[in-house]
Amino acid sequence: MEINLETVKQALAVLIGSSVLSYVLIVFFKHLALKAQVVDRPRQDRFHQQAVPLMGGNAIYFAFLTGLVVKGLISPVVGLVMLVGVAAVLYGIFRHRDRLMLIFIISAAWCSVLGILLAGNSDNQLLGLLLGGTILLLVGNVDDACGGVIPHVKLIGQVIAGFFLIYFGINVHFFIDVGTQWQYEWLRNLSYPFTLFWIIGMTNAFNLIDNMNGLSCGVAVISSFFFGLISFVNGHQELGYIFFVFLGAGLGYLPHNFPGAKIFMGDAGSLFIGFVIASLSIVGSWSTPEGWATDRLKISLTIPILVLIYPIFDTALVTITRMLRGRPISLGGKDHSSHRLVKLGLRPVDAVLLIYSFCALAGFCGLFLTVIYYEQAILILAFTVLFILLFGLRLARIDIQNHNGG
Repeated sequence: MEINLETVKQALAVLIGSSVLSYVLIVFFKHLALKAQVVDRPRQDRFHQQAVPLMGGNAIYFAFLTGLVVKGLISPVVGLVMLVGVAAVLYGIFRHRDRLMLIFIISAAWCSVLGILLAGNSDNQLLGLLLGGTILLLVGNVDDACGGVIPHVKLIGQVIAGFFLIYFGINVHFFIDVGTQWQYEWLRNLSYPFTLFWIIGMTNAFNLIDNMNGLSCGVAVISSFFFGLISFVNGHQELGYIFFVFLGAGLGYLPHNFPGAKIFMGDAGSLFIGFVIASLSIVGSWSTPEGWATDRLKISLTIPILVLIYPIFDTALVTITRMLRGRPISLGGKDHSSHRLVKLGLRPVDAVLLIYSFCALAGFCGLFLTVIYYEQAILILAFTVLFILLFGLRLARIDIQNHNGG
């Protein structure tokens, strides 16, 4: 399908609008974070040498939310409900730091219940995404303000957010498609636990790769760009606009964070962007009518896996190497692929740019996969997986014993 000029104009409009709003909001949240002393202080597993304000993720959230309202994708009332829930926690950061967890619980419950009541039914998938994303933003804000929360609290928040997605009809289509095709009804039920696995895994993946200036958000921006293009090519215009609104919100943040960091998005930002990308990536099939999904093989998850191959690869590398060395997976450290590239001799900026290039190449492959048949697609996937395995084995051999965080 060809993308018409009007679609391009509207996509650019929402992209520019959300970018400008995000850029301006970052300045506001930078001063807010400094005043509230919500900062990330230097530590062994990070490169910055002085305290950097957090709360940049809130600017991304508000820019994304505002863009959806302006574009008419959600109602202003729903947008206001989400905004009030986040504002209550931000107020608690200032006034009631000792009761922050209680304020978070009340705000999350109030925001979620009102959102469901306003929805009236479970057909609005975007509302489910916003409810889940808002809860994770609240979890992240509490984590940033408290200097870290129990990992189980984050996991509980991710599970709740995942249940919202499933309730509002967002789930992995692969098992449903295969179950229908093979006439195995029980396979359809596997879509629900796998949806939770995908959401939790991808959300944590973006949280884990937030270890170098511009890395996590930049990967999200590149992924959103290609997901948006593929959506437009497939004729899913509304989904394409959502991706471009999100793309703009991330772009507005990047100049404040890369190459030099004036602000970090914190766990609030990394959890939120990971959740949004993970959710939108499984909304529907990623193949055109002429593409490989109409042939004998239909794997709706293949395109998201390819476009998001870097966060999947880095998480797998860190998980496997830490398990082999007997280190807790949740413990921070300079053993990510980005750190290993720096250990090879690259500057941090160059390492991030190299990863950007890798993500862009994977995105182009994903775009190409939507319009070819499965024989060619399998070859591309095979070469991609082989390259990743060889690259991972090379990085895993790098000695990082003296470069771990505590």
